[in-house]
This record gives sequence, C-alpha cells and structure tokens, in this order.
Amino acid sequence: GLITLHTNSQMHRDIAPKNIFLQGEVSKPQEMAAKLGDFGVSRGFNSNEISKGIVSYLGTLITGHLNAQEQIVQLTADIWAVGIIIYLMLARCMPYERLDSNYIEKSSPKPLPSYVPEDVMNLVEGLLEKNPEKRLSCHSALKIIAPLMYIKQ
Repeated sequence: GLITLHTNSQMHRDIAPKNIFLQGEVSKPQEMAAKLGDFGVSRGFNSNEISKGIVSYLGTLITGHLNAQEQIVQLTADIWAVGIIIYLMLARCMPYERLDSNYIEKSSPKPLPSYVPEDVMNLVEGLLEKNPEKRLSCHSALKIIAPLMYIKQ
C-alpha cells in the first residue's frame, strides 16, 4: 500500500499501528494481508517537495524540528514510521526512551532483542536511518523483506 502511495506522489503522514488492518483468516497466516487505512491527513505532492503540516507523533520523529504543531516532513517520514512499528512488534517497546526530537537526534535506538535475525535488524536500521537521504525507500525495503516472508502481490 505504501509503495502505491509513494509511487503516486502521495504521503500518508499518519502511519501508526491503529491504521494498519489485517485481512484474512487468522488460521491461515500465510494468506493474511496488511492493509493501510485512514488517509485523513495524507497529501499529494511532487517528489522533491517538502510537506508542511500536522503529522502523527511517529512521523514527526524524523524531522528533528521542535515545533510539534507544524513539522516540516519529507516523504521518508512514512518510512521512518514503518521502522518504528516494526521495531515495536519485534521488541515490544519503543526504540527510544523519549519521543523528543532532540533526544532522538543525539541518541541511538535501543538494541533489538538477540532473537531478531540479522537481516531483520538491518532492515529496521535502514528504516530508522536518521538521515532521510540515506533512509531505505519502500522499494529497497521490499527487496529486503520479500525473501524473509511470503508477500501476497
């Protein structure tokens, strides 16, 4: 879903667990699909444009700006939020002690548990890259994820 949005010059701006919906039978996990919902604050823009507006706490973490009401947000904020969600699913806690951009800028995420495979750790690291220009794109992330799991096209 996120690849489709970004390919069509759309930014979700509110990627959070509450906006990811599972479809399918729990008894058949290989047939389940995750769907992205709640496009109330999504916005179209051209790929080099920076979006200004209110975003969720997950999206604002990437910006490094202090004003929580209006953030300057790049397309890669969606990618950052996906990294936060995957981290939460794996570690059952937030990667940072505080949701404060100054704190995050100066610190590193807590290490993932030792049971997390190295490939998955590298994926999360790429999604949570602080420099938006070095952060994984949706397409790059999918290339890493595809061999790790069944992906329904």
